[in-house]
Amino acid sequence: MVTRITNHEKIGRALACLQRALVPFIESRLRPEQKGVWQKSGPNRSTGWNASALDAKECLEILNKFAVEVFHFERDERAWVNELCVIRNRHAHPTHANGFSDDDTWRALDTAERLLSAIRSPEAQAVRVIRLSLKDELLAPTQHEVSPQARKTPEIDSEQRQRHIAALLLENRGEGTDWGEFQLGDTPWSKKLANRFLLGCLLDYQIDSELAWRNAYRLLDDILGNADDVWRAITAVSAEEWNSKRTEYKLHRFPAAHNRLWSIGKRICDQYNGDARQIWEGKDSRGACEALWDLGAGDQISRMIAGALADCGQVKGAGDVKADRYVYRVLGRAVLGDPTGPETAVRLAKSMYPPDPWQLDAQLWYVGKNYCHASGPDCARCYLAPHCAYALEHRVG
Repeated sequence: MVTRITNHEKIGRALACLQRALVPFIESRLRPEQKGVWQKSGPNRSTGWNASALDAKECLEILNKFAVEVFHFERDERAWVNELCVIRNRHAHPTHANGFSDDDTWRALDTAERLLSAIRSPEAQAVRVIRLSLKDELLAPTQHEVSPQARKTPEIDSEQRQRHIAALLLENRGEGTDWGEFQLGDTPWSKKLANRFLLGCLLDYQIDSELAWRNAYRLLDDILGNADDVWRAITAVSAEEWNSKRTEYKLHRFPAAHNRLWSIGKRICDQYNGDARQIWEGKDSRGACEALWDLGAGDQISRMIAGALADCGQVKGAGDVKADRYVYRVLGRAVLGDPTGPETAVRLAKSMYPPDPWQLDAQLWYVGKNYCHASGPDCARCYLAPHCAYALEHRVG
């Protein structure tokens, strides 16, 4: 019998990977005077600089201290370092109150993997293996994960429920997958159409989808005058000037969503000559997702864009669901009996339809928006109800 290692042990192994990767990374980038600064303030100031003696805590503190000056980290990288400092401290001083849940562990491993990928360390793959080792443990809900509602429906086990729900979602997939002007079969997009598509997708989060796309078209057609090269048009002004236009342009309710159009646009201009097609050119769906994440599109939006590219014939291959509030609410209620979080939703979708979890996304979103409301879900109208743990429990009172 294989003994499952604890979440605390998984995170300990990831911290060891971080230490192995960060020691040579720091050693190769700190100048002698910067090593001297750290030597004077660090815990080993009496022994002099010795990179091989640095532990994970000291490595992360050095990254924090010299994040901009030496390592040129952007906001995301700095946020990962700060988060990993907290994780390391929790790991070093465990208590019953601050133990690592499965979702905590998944996030910690994911953050470590992202930082290691950002510095191009092969240790990222080692952390990825640890993170994916959670897959078999977490895909199928265990007794303690399943809610009382799900346990009240013994006539169907979890695997059967997942199969039935996946089949219904796939059967109904035709509704909600229309990408309009972008759905051209296998016909390659023009540069202008690809840039138009990407701009709309980048605004399509945490606001109504139709509003996001209307705002994107308003920016493209009315504000920028149907510019042929939208990213160069956006970055023709300074970042400060672009950010100052937020209240005038009214593109998104969050300042960061407006501001990041400039920073992402600048990267597209610098790395891809202002042509969004080059981001995914020659890549499969997962490769496109990784490239979009590297640009700063974020986890869920990168997944949505990669999936949409596959729907529109611009890339091939499988992808993951965009685990927004609709998707993780439906998956949590249908399989577990209660809403869950994004990470668990992504894992459930992979379990339910391993060939291509993205194929479940459109209908999960549709069901969540139209039937599976946060309060007062309309189970009577939902076609998932015959197999949904939440609906079955409430139907029988």
